[in-house]
Parts: sequence; structure tokens; C-alpha cells
Amino acid sequence: MRILITGSSGYIGSVLCKLATEKGHTVIGVDTKKSTHKYFDHFINSDIGMNEVAYEATNYKVDAVFHLAASADVTDSTRRPSLYYHNNIGATAKLFDNLLLQGWSGPVIFSSTAAVYGPSNLPNIEKVNIDPPNAYGNSKWMCEEFFKDLYVINNIPTIAFRYFNVAGAYGDVGDHIDSHHVLQKLCYSAKNNQPFFMFGHELPTSDGSCVRDYIHVLDVCEAHFTALELLQKDPGYYTFNLGTMDGVSVKELATRFIERTGKNVKIKDAEPRPGDPFFLVANPTLFKRVTGFEYKHSNINNIIDSAWDWYRRDHAV
Repeated sequence: MRILITGSSGYIGSVLCKLATEKGHTVIGVDTKKSTHKYFDHFINSDIGMNEVAYEATNYKVDAVFHLAASADVTDSTRRPSLYYHNNIGATAKLFDNLLLQGWSGPVIFSSTAAVYGPSNLPNIEKVNIDPPNAYGNSKWMCEEFFKDLYVINNIPTIAFRYFNVAGAYGDVGDHIDSHHVLQKLCYSAKNNQPFFMFGHELPTSDGSCVRDYIHVLDVCEAHFTALELLQKDPGYYTFNLGTMDGVSVKELATRFIERTGKNVKIKDAEPRPGDPFFLVANPTLFKRVTGFEYKHSNINNIIDSAWDWYRRDHAV
């Protein structure tokens, strides 16, 4: 199968390109950033809204699109919402309008986010508690509505995956050095003997820190191919959580990281970041029930080990 992967130079995009290549698919990557990996057959260094992207994609006769490209920093979105609406909604609509004009009609797997959910102290299910607390979550929710219309009106089968906290690495591909993700920050602190700032220490959780649902990046990427099989068998529009229902606090994650790596990381308390929920955990039952998908890699120790192994490999720790 020929797959267009937008955001192919990003964290999840890099792992997805590698996995797709290993599965024997032809990968056409697109990103505004130059790729640091070689897991693609053709790379388009361009903004997804540019006409050339759809032209080259249809020229390569792509069968499916994995749409990951987006601006994705929650805190940044509270300071500059216009960027998030422009990049996440405007560019997405432009890309798929261009593809439709080229006569393309394949399936889409869209990277949405758990940030579409409002505050809750219970695991989130797909049809409840849609109340994005920031511009990032709101832009992704609007994209979900766009893809729903795209299926109803243009018959483009789509699955929107609401990622919870993606973490870990896959061999030689992992997160980026400037990532704001918590596990990457722990790796950075461990290597550089810098303090790790824990944003929120008096929150209404068991230990006062944020609680998150960590899912291994490889499980996220495997889920894309399970989703493709579902759309081929039963085309439609679907929304699924990708998570484990196993909430881990930031303090617990930091403690476990120190235990697993043997590194002495100094933890400092800091104020909560704007737009950050104190509890964000998935109920992943629906996707597992519909497809039989199994999370084979998302044990928290495995996530930490894979992330640290990649970081040491890439940064000579």
C-alpha cells in the first residue's frame, strides 16, 4: 500500500514511517522540517496546504493518508491560538480539498488528541465530556468535525484517534531533543544534571501532581494499521481513544524513571501550566472491542526503558 504520512519528521511520524516501511508499504512523507530519518520512499519538504503536496501525493497514487501534521503544544496554544487554528484547521482543510480536486478518495487516519476532553476525574469515553480547555484541543475537535463532514459528503472513510500521552521510542527513532513531553524532559535532566520541573504539586490527585495515561509510541503506530483494516472492511467515520486506562502521576513517573535508569534527577515543584488538566486518562474499551487491538508495549517500565535507551543511543549518555 502507498501511504502519505504528514508530519513524517515528527516524533510519532518518524516511528510510523519506520513501522510502515518494515511492513512493506511505500511511504511518501511530508513535513516542513527536513527528515532526520530515511524511512520513506519519497519525501516532500513542504507545508501540507501547498498545492504541490496533493499533486505529488496523487502522482504517487497514494492509497491512504496518515494525517499527523499539526502544531501541538498545549501551553503555546493558550498564548497564540491563531497559529493553531491556522495550522491545524486551515492547512488540514486545504490539503484534503486539494486531494479531492485531484480525484483522491482513500481512507484517512487522523491524529486527534485527548485535549478535546474537559476536566474530569474519571477515564474519558469517546462520546462524553467534549469540552476542550485550550486552543490546541479545540482546533483538533474542529478537525474531527471536518472529517465527519468529509465522510458524509465526500465518502472519505476516516478514523480519528484521540491520543493520550504518547511516550517511549522504537529503536533508532524517538522523541526530539526540544520536545516538551515529560519523559523527554526527564531524559534531558538526567543527562545534563539539570532539575526536572514538575508543573503542579498541590492538585486534587493522590500525590498532588498531574495524572496521565502513557501509551507506547509503537502501540500508537500499530493501531494505525489495525484502523486501516477496519476501514477497508467496514468504511465509515469512527472516533477512538488510544490509551490504557492506567493513570500514572508525574511524580510517580519521575520516581520510576530514577529507579529504572539509576540517575539522580532533582525534582523541583513549579506552578501548573495554563490549559493543563490535572487528570487525563483514557477509557480505551471501544477500539479494543471493535477491532480486537492489543496494547503489547505500553507497560510503563517498557516505555521508560525504550525512551532512555534511545536517548542514550542518540546522545551518548
